[in-house]
Amino acid sequence: MKQAERSARRQHTAVTIAVVFLLMSFGFSEAHAQEATSFEQLKLLIKPGDTVTVRESSGQITKGKIAAMTGSSLRLVSGGGIRDMADRDVLEVRQRRGDSLGNGAINGAIAGAAFGTLSAFLADCLSDSCGGERVAVIGVVTGLGAGIGVGIDALIIKTKVVYRGPLRESNMRLNIAPVIDKHSKGVAVSVRF
Repeated sequence: MKQAERSARRQHTAVTIAVVFLLMSFGFSEAHAQEATSFEQLKLLIKPGDTVTVRESSGQITKGKIAAMTGSSLRLVSGGGIRDMADRDVLEVRQRRGDSLGNGAINGAIAGAAFGTLSAFLADCLSDSCGGERVAVIGVVTGLGAGIGVGIDALIIKTKVVYRGPLRESNMRLNIAPVIDKHSKGVAVSVRF
């Protein structure tokens, strides 16, 4: 009887560990930030005083603070000057933002639960009634993992795209032609704007 209980307990432990690792594989997907496609939507994501980097359709990149914003224009203070930009001229707006703390808490809790489960079931018990102790270990290590995950995510700052304008047709033309003569072989490339 004792042998059958141990075998059942080992099987239960193996199933629990497999389930935890399966859950972990789903937990580590990266969340995508919100991205506006119009200045009306962008007004909900950024506000005057925020520092942004703007890439215009001309190719120029400007970093500055937002002075004002409407549904169709953006006023940027950059390098002591003020630039007014229409939405039709802006391809992309980027902003430095902190990482979401929620995914750090979830990922940390999953990792903590996996480690806690593994430690609790691999530890030798002097008595057969270790269930409460194992649950306590799993709970404490899960909480520690969540806290560590939040702490790590609080340190992560990334530059994220907060606005991406519609693609516009460019006047740029690229021509590629083969060049073959007695003395050389190659490719001629020309770019026209």
